[in-house]
Amino acid sequence: MRTIRRTMLIFAVVALLPLLAVLLTATVAGIAGCEVNEGGVTPCIVFGTDIGGLLSSLMITGWFSLLTIPALMMLAGAWALLEAYTWNRRRRKAKRQLRQAGA
Repeated sequence: MRTIRRTMLIFAVVALLPLLAVLLTATVAGIAGCEVNEGGVTPCIVFGTDIGGLLSSLMITGWFSLLTIPALMMLAGAWALLEAYTWNRRRRKAKRQLRQAGA
């Protein structure tokens, strides 16, 4: 079960990466005082280097979250069903053992 939980955690992090990229872009652009949009590359000079192209690319990756977030929700639902099944199975096994020990 630990392996499944770790795998689900990795999938969740991967599914949230596009959203995190957009948040990082908005934060960096806000601090640098730059305007970033999906329409095109705008110049953004930080420490003498133009990072406008990078910020624009990161902003565009946010569109992948339209695929990854619903996939994450479906995966979370499947995970919840699996956890509920495992919990119920353990509970039944414990009850069965109690009955056998008492009889």
